[in-house]
Amino acid sequence: MKKLNNKGVTLIELLVSFSVASIIIISMFNVVLSYQREASMETLKSEIVSYKNTITKTIQNDIIKGNLRSVNLVVNNQNNKTTYTIRLRFNKNVNFSGRGGEILSKDLKIVASNTESNSNYIEYPDVNTNGTLQTVRYSLIDLAKGCFGKTNPVNSGDTGTCQSYQNVLKFSSINTNINAATSGDLGLNSNNNEQQSTEDGYFNNARYFKLDIALSHPDLGGDYHIYIVAPLNYPYCKPTD
Repeated sequence: MKKLNNKGVTLIELLVSFSVASIIIISMFNVVLSYQREASMETLKSEIVSYKNTITKTIQNDIIKGNLRSVNLVVNNQNNKTTYTIRLRFNKNVNFSGRGGEILSKDLKIVASNTESNSNYIEYPDVNTNGTLQTVRYSLIDLAKGCFGKTNPVNSGDTGTCQSYQNVLKFSSINTNINAATSGDLGLNSNNNEQQSTEDGYFNNARYFKLDIALSHPDLGGDYHIYIVAPLNYPYCKPTD
């Protein structure tokens, strides 16, 4: 009859077992983190699409119903922030509330910063139920908590700070111009985007306002763009009488 081995487990065997278990646990933990990271980025992408669709729809609605007349741009650089103020002037009233007076212009403001996580936002006025303008802010930091990667998440009601501004969703570029079919791109500061020429009793002003706002994040794999393209003084040709 064989004797049972009552020596138990040696220290080396314990160390080997703990080492193998640690490797397995760490590997599983990395897999879980990877899935969480991927899910967070998918959420961010979805919120960016919703963000740009909301802004595009709001502005395009005014442009279509108000018949965009002219555009003027003012750029201000101050305190590590660049502010683009784009004044949109309309031929028709864009106050659709049924109350208050006519609204024939609105200021689209875009604030971009590479050093402040809470200073990347778009402001565009909306008309409230009383027929008066109220400024609506569309802030990038509101998208999926604003900070990703090597950053501190932002708690509700707190602007928070990010350890690295390189990992914050921000505006990477903002391009605006007026395109004319015959004379190429024109600066928005020029008043000639309101001028018209007449041919045989018809106005002819075939110009387009173009706005391209790029949003970037190092983990997105590319930029997301907000495109606004609209004709000025459409229709271009109309009888003078």
